[in-house]
Amino acid sequence: MKCIHCNTDSTYKDRQANDGRCKQCRHPFAFDPRANPEHKMSDGLFQRAILEVSEKGTLSFTETQLYYEVCRRLDKKLSWSMNTTGGVLAGFGGFGGVVASIVMGSFWPLFLISAPALVAGIAVSRMKPKQSVRTPPLELHGFHATYMKRWEEVHGAPERLMRSAAPAPRAAPGGPDPVAGEPDLTAYSFDRALVTQSADLAAALVANNFHFENNCAILSLDGYPFDRRDTILTMLRRNPSLKVFALHDASPRGCEMVHALRASTWFPETTVQIIDLGLRPAHVMKSRMYAHQAAAGGLTPQLRSYLQGDELEWLDSGKVASVQQFRPARLMRSIYQGFARANQMGADGSVGDAGVGDPGFIWIHTPMADVYAADSFG
Repeated sequence: MKCIHCNTDSTYKDRQANDGRCKQCRHPFAFDPRANPEHKMSDGLFQRAILEVSEKGTLSFTETQLYYEVCRRLDKKLSWSMNTTGGVLAGFGGFGGVVASIVMGSFWPLFLISAPALVAGIAVSRMKPKQSVRTPPLELHGFHATYMKRWEEVHGAPERLMRSAAPAPRAAPGGPDPVAGEPDLTAYSFDRALVTQSADLAAALVANNFHFENNCAILSLDGYPFDRRDTILTMLRRNPSLKVFALHDASPRGCEMVHALRASTWFPETTVQIIDLGLRPAHVMKSRMYAHQAAAGGLTPQLRSYLQGDELEWLDSGKVASVQQFRPARLMRSIYQGFARANQMGADGSVGDAGVGDPGFIWIHTPMADVYAADSFG
């Protein structure tokens, strides 16, 4: 296993002899694949995940986004191992049969049986498992407790990692203002507002300057930015041409988010367009995304009224999928594409000559909102 600090390769024997440290620079390893046979985690795999999710250190990311990147790499490693093992066994069987047919002199009968086995072995070794929905190889809480904490103890926190967003502490009488010096978003005139389901994702988008580059205020359903939310909402409501975009998980609460945004505390005026850019069950099933199992049932009549077929069955079974499984760069690109598509929409929800049922946009009209769902995640 190579040291991520000096690139020296230390064998298992070397690591044992040096108390889990690199034999060259003596820096400790965070993980040892031999000690974790289930996932075979290594420092190199974890570091590559950090570099990938952060675009080589140029973008901020949440711990959840890093978790999914690690899961993809673990799955890829496991899939390669299983396919290769099966392929080697089948291939050896086929190769042995071919050799036996030559040695025994009964070439054609055994060859006709063995040759396909050899071809099948090669095919199996290259084959990728096909599932409509994937389950992560480990859960988020396990990732945090087992791997994230250990990595930070040994190598420190990744440079662009965003911590979970939380309400800013109130300033003590006579003390410094905890948000002093931060940009005053109310000084800007925004034509768009992006509301995410979670505060940590909203904070990560702000850290990546998505709001300034796209003239867009960013808030979250659970209160971000906690110290200025009400002020920003007041400013946004003054814009009669405002477009509000909802970014959410494929979950019951997420899929109902657009209705929550029509509440009196958000954007009750019907002149404000609410546009759904969130993750839907159809996206998850189509693209083999990760899904988790939650409690089944419990869907509201409102949600059942506009989701049908496979999507309704998927949610009703208790499956949920996080929009944070997308890397920051891809997620921001999808949001930007949704903004661009929204600019092309007609008053009736159509894009050009396309109307209801257009594969690029799905138009759903409810008594509470006109919702346009961009197919940005396919």
